[in-house]
Amino acid sequence: MISNKNNKTMKKVMYLLSLILGTVLVTGCANDDGYLSNGETTQGNVTEFSTREASPTPQANTRTAGEYTGSRLKFYWTAQDKLWLNTGSNLLQSVRSDIDTQLESGSTTKVPTAKFFFTGIYNNPSYNLRYTGKNGEKDKVTIAATQTQKLPTDASQIGESGDCGTATATKVGDHYEFTLAHKAGYFTIAPYTSATTINGNRLTQIKITANSPIAGTFGFDDNGLNTTTAPQNPSNSITLKLEGTDGNGFVLSNNSSSTANAATFVLAPGSYSTFEIEYTTVEPFSNIISTSSAYYTNVDFNVGANKKLSPELDIRPIKYLFSDGTTGIWAERGTRIPIGIVVIDKVGSQEGTAMALKDAPYLGDGDTRWDRRAQDGHPYTVQDNYKLTSDYNSSLADLDGYKYTWEASGSADGTTIKGNSTTYPAFYAAGHYDPGTPLIGTMVGRKWYLPSSGEWARLSKIATWGNTPNGTDFNAYDISYDTRKLYKALEIAGGSTLYNNNTPTTISGYYWTSSEYNLDTPLCIIMNNGSLTNPYGHYGYDTYTSKGYPQNSVRPFIHF
Repeated sequence: MISNKNNKTMKKVMYLLSLILGTVLVTGCANDDGYLSNGETTQGNVTEFSTREASPTPQANTRTAGEYTGSRLKFYWTAQDKLWLNTGSNLLQSVRSDIDTQLESGSTTKVPTAKFFFTGIYNNPSYNLRYTGKNGEKDKVTIAATQTQKLPTDASQIGESGDCGTATATKVGDHYEFTLAHKAGYFTIAPYTSATTINGNRLTQIKITANSPIAGTFGFDDNGLNTTTAPQNPSNSITLKLEGTDGNGFVLSNNSSSTANAATFVLAPGSYSTFEIEYTTVEPFSNIISTSSAYYTNVDFNVGANKKLSPELDIRPIKYLFSDGTTGIWAERGTRIPIGIVVIDKVGSQEGTAMALKDAPYLGDGDTRWDRRAQDGHPYTVQDNYKLTSDYNSSLADLDGYKYTWEASGSADGTTIKGNSTTYPAFYAAGHYDPGTPLIGTMVGRKWYLPSSGEWARLSKIATWGNTPNGTDFNAYDISYDTRKLYKALEIAGGSTLYNNNTPTTISGYYWTSSEYNLDTPLCIIMNNGSLTNPYGHYGYDTYTSKGYPQNSVRPFIHF
């Protein structure tokens, strides 16, 4: 669960003064719902609602635009803020305020106090007031499914995003006092990372998703939001877009800092059994997009309360393998030449693994069968590898691609080296791949090979989501990946995508693995929905493609 902090009632103290301005009665016409035009004059009988803070702390935190101080939200008035007055028989909107005058004279975008004017003189002991945000109506509040924050800590957008509140104004002497209670839920997130390789990346948006609507147009009365009835245009998710000073997002720091990246949501208050937060960051030099998700259960957002979260993000940057055997992110490349995308990091004496930037070309006869002796559509009864990979867990654990390609012990007969045999076109194509630049340094003598099923699965862990492979079974095609991140990394390095029919070397979204499922069928990777414009794709293992299928694609891997 996410801890709930600062569950204070947000309040505002105001005074209502009755004024009679001038001797000529000039009032505008209100429609039946109590709406008044923006140009309504204030001459005539009007009532002024003047704000006055009861004390500097904590009640100065209770206006209608937000500023996150590091521990709580501090509220202000901003342009176009209005109030609704319930006369008992009608709901009237304030005809004007002094906010714009204060903004102009103070060269600011927010003010701590304001005066609101309503047509009429009011003498009842008390009146109910409503604040329905900049996009609300007298009896409706719209919590936006897409919200935008311009600067860190400055949550001045909340009035446009669905902030709302109610109050009861009580007559005290010649004025009315009231305390405004905010009625939405508020959620401030200040993420950070301890990974030095992504320190300085930009946080461009945060998306929250719950098991029931957290945005939409909700009914609103003197008690606040009606969350028991389904809203109009409901949405179970809210995306908060973050602009920053240069329009490129908030800087992701290496410690939790409210001044660097605090972002605030407005959402429907309530209890949610499931709650997901997805963070999107961009590496500034390459514009490679990364995403990271966190999942929670039984999360409560109380009415008027701000919940704070300062998570450390598990975002893993794309790293390249360079021709000299070193690795690094794009910004660190210098004069080094990239030859692959790292899918398994080198740790101590354990070798790392990288995927080639491009597909291996077909052989001269246009054949990339797994085994040339097999014919598509005809059963084949010869085992080629020293072992079969016939269950799902074994497929995720199978990292023997190099052994199947280049070691005699990787073949069932104990003598065949498939990487040198045109009897195995897919293995031969992978083993003779040319990255277009000589291998130097520690890469001298290294060989490309046809990757195994488990090595393909690591692509999901390292080069895409940063999570473990999340598929469920063969032929489910449900391992998730973010094409924006992987394809951008391939694009800037001059590579080709894994599923793009406009790239000549990629004939299909089917890629061979070197893992053998049964005597007739190897494991094949099927890529779905891979494009920069369709950011989320899936892939999975296919067990229906025979060894004799002639046109699967080959993407070589290499150890370093």
